[in-house]
Amino acid sequence: MYISNHLLIQLIFVFLFSCLFRPNSEFRGYAGEVVSGAVRTGDEIIVLPSKQKTRVSKIYKSGNIVDQVGHGCAVLVFDDEIDVGRGDVISRLNNRPIVSNSFEVMMCWLDNKTMDVSRSYFLKHNSKITRAFIKDIRYVIDINTLHKADKHPLKTNDIGRIHIETAENIAFDYYQVNKKTGSFILIDPDSYNTVAAGFIKFETRNNNDKKSITIEDREKKNGHTGQVLWLTGLSGSGKTTIAKELELRLFNSDKHVILLDGDEIRKGLCCDLGFSKEDRDENIRRVGEVTSMLCNQGMIVICTFVSPFRVQRDFVKDLVGHDRFLEIYVDCSKEECEKRDVKGLYKKFRNGEIPLFTGFTSPYEPPLNPNLILSTEKLTIDECVRKVMEMI
Repeated sequence: MYISNHLLIQLIFVFLFSCLFRPNSEFRGYAGEVVSGAVRTGDEIIVLPSKQKTRVSKIYKSGNIVDQVGHGCAVLVFDDEIDVGRGDVISRLNNRPIVSNSFEVMMCWLDNKTMDVSRSYFLKHNSKITRAFIKDIRYVIDINTLHKADKHPLKTNDIGRIHIETAENIAFDYYQVNKKTGSFILIDPDSYNTVAAGFIKFETRNNNDKKSITIEDREKKNGHTGQVLWLTGLSGSGKTTIAKELELRLFNSDKHVILLDGDEIRKGLCCDLGFSKEDRDENIRRVGEVTSMLCNQGMIVICTFVSPFRVQRDFVKDLVGHDRFLEIYVDCSKEECEKRDVKGLYKKFRNGEIPLFTGFTSPYEPPLNPNLILSTEKLTIDECVRKVMEMI
């Protein structure tokens, strides 16, 4: 059983069910793997795709009872005797993944035999196996130019966007949200060879459903693609000043743009978080989820966050998609940032009011390969904004 990290702000879990664990007649537990978030005793959960609901009464980890468990294997005991099957997904009630038997994937064909659209294959999604049918080939990618080529049944090493339908519903997240619950392989039912591997990009909707709006529809109407401009740098480096001017110019150019500023986020969405390493990671995780949703609406999202750790920024890049994420390093020396001290944070640090301060008592990891570097000690705000505009 899997626990799923869907596009919601609060911490959730996905548990991938593997098997019923019953060492004696008095004990009934479910062994599986937590692949996202954490599960706690007392959590209300739902089993997917069956939609049975219950509550977690006990959690066993390495043979010991624990109050909660994060990533890794565990055994869950529930208040009720419910039916959980191999490959089922368990999540919190209001943070469930998508359940569907129709979705679009990006897939690489691995078999020597050409894809046969007239037959079925086995789709293995984590520990669940179900029949799968190729309903449509949306397009094939020319691996030499990376452009869309004429669609045709995939041959060895071909990559394409494919519409798949399965005999049973599966519970999944989009790959950019959760790699574990968003990936799969196809198996030849005769030879049991793995013929393809891929990841789920979109849930396929009925073409007659006029309420269904795709990201392509939004981007076409907006006149531009969804993008994330992630400005990182020390406090006082000039991130917010640049971002506000950039937002104004993009808005005046009829672009659909929004600014997410670290200070404003801390006042609302993340007002319950402090500045420990764990809280900073959670702050960026929440911001990443919101950023991904806005980008998938075809918007240009400008983000200004110190985001001192590379792993934080890489998390958002993976969530959004590398082709939509532009990392901008706002470079400024600690000495110059302290001279500016726009928010008075450096003064508070010197007075001992802020024990952990980025660049001094807490590390800052500059980007290794940013898309753009803006040195605010050498460039004016106008020059910085023009450089960003030229890049996008």
